[in-house]
Amino acid sequence: MEHGSFSAAAGGLGVRESAISRRIRDLEDETGAALFICHKRGVTLTDAGKRFLSHARRALDEIDLAIKDGGGTDARRRCLCRLRRAPAPDRGRR
Repeated sequence: MEHGSFSAAAGGLGVRESAISRRIRDLEDETGAALFICHKRGVTLTDAGKRFLSHARRALDEIDLAIKDGGGTDARRRCLCRLRRAPAPDRGRR
């Protein structure tokens, strides 16, 4: 985990903290597991969160490799940007 808190992650990504919290909630709903433990000074990964992060990093590495194999750095940058900013799936919440 790179930032240690949702507010630091939001600042680093240039989005609101509420957007990070919603994405995390949706991800936890999708996986059926708590991925973070919240503390007064930030958050830490649960064991499930550590496993998920490991899989996600490997998946992004594979995407990076596929893009490099088939194109250039501009294509890679555009793809990763779209992945990071993709809207969370609608789970019927309003």
